[in-house]
Amino acid sequence: MIHEGLELRILFLPEYFLPHIGGGEIWCWNVARNLAKKHEITVLTYKHPEKRVSEIVDNVSIVRMGPFPIPGVQPYFTRAFVQIPFSLIHSMKRDFDVLLVSQTLPLLLGKVISLFKRRPVISIFHNVYGLEFSLKDKGFVKGMIRGFLEVLSLKLNYDAVITVSDGIKEKLMSWGIPENRIHVVYGGVDLTVFDKVEEKRSEIPIVLYVGRLVRLKRVDLLIRSFSKVVRDFPNAFLWIAGDGPERARLKRMAEQYNIPVRFLGWIDGEEKIRVMKRAWCLVLPSEKEGFSLVLPESMACRTPVVAIDSGGLSTIVKDGVNGFLVPPGSEDLIYERICRILSDEKLRDRMGEAGRKIVEEKFTWEKVAERVEKVLLSALQTFASG
Repeated sequence: MIHEGLELRILFLPEYFLPHIGGGEIWCWNVARNLAKKHEITVLTYKHPEKRVSEIVDNVSIVRMGPFPIPGVQPYFTRAFVQIPFSLIHSMKRDFDVLLVSQTLPLLLGKVISLFKRRPVISIFHNVYGLEFSLKDKGFVKGMIRGFLEVLSLKLNYDAVITVSDGIKEKLMSWGIPENRIHVVYGGVDLTVFDKVEEKRSEIPIVLYVGRLVRLKRVDLLIRSFSKVVRDFPNAFLWIAGDGPERARLKRMAEQYNIPVRFLGWIDGEEKIRVMKRAWCLVLPSEKEGFSLVLPESMACRTPVVAIDSGGLSTIVKDGVNGFLVPPGSEDLIYERICRILSDEKLRDRMGEAGRKIVEEKFTWEKVAERVEKVLLSALQTFASG
């Protein structure tokens, strides 16, 4: 249950918000709708061509601002043109008790708004990329911009900081943010939704990837690993669910390796749950991750996982218990761990049950929202006392 104490007026300024798809957006939406069971929450986000300018969904008031819609990921300059002036205008007109801001531009805006409105600001860091990785991931110009904005946001003094994994907490501390201000709040799943979907495990081995098709996710590494898996398991299939700029290249690569693969495109809701329940294992080969929601989602389906030991993934995946962790870039180890799972039904069942238990104990959205609420109340109390 959400805390029965003080009812807060929360203003939430995320980088993106649904219907934009991504782990951060899903985290923000589920936290918002669970906080809204007790508190008054308003989300300021971009206009979207398929959504109303203003609407209330699950008691969350969503205000979409700006002169034009932003249907997908846009350059920083485009977003700054919309977000900076319109966030300031909307924020100044509203009464709120606490400000919640998430990733990149909102982190900078939040501090400005809090100074003008004299309200506490709580920042959310879904990841800390660093300049070297930003240059590699985004190219020189975009990488320099992201690196600069990230450094600037890390140097600001927030009333509290929320992050989604212990690994990112360590990075934040390395930038000088005091440990007592950092609160780790993991992502979660809605088990009632997952349990309503009935689906049997596939009779043939299915290895699954779910996520964006971008360089950072290293799906190319999974394709190369799977090309070895099919030598040992000729009837196995690789299912790739997601979309992005890498899709065409990955399809060509799969054709070159002549592997049995299905590109499912974006899947969500019941369809995603069915796919996860059919799979024998889910693989997350990303080069860098903070907290990936697909891991507890897969575990909620009792599907073992193979993931890169990066960022905060060791928080979710206990090596040898509910899945396997491998070092980044470990093509051969990914292959070996997939084969271990596919070849041992008892191991799959044991890992599946262990994963489900971990989700039930730590990764439901109600528990996530309760932790966020405690951070907000504590920050507000500290701010009020001086």
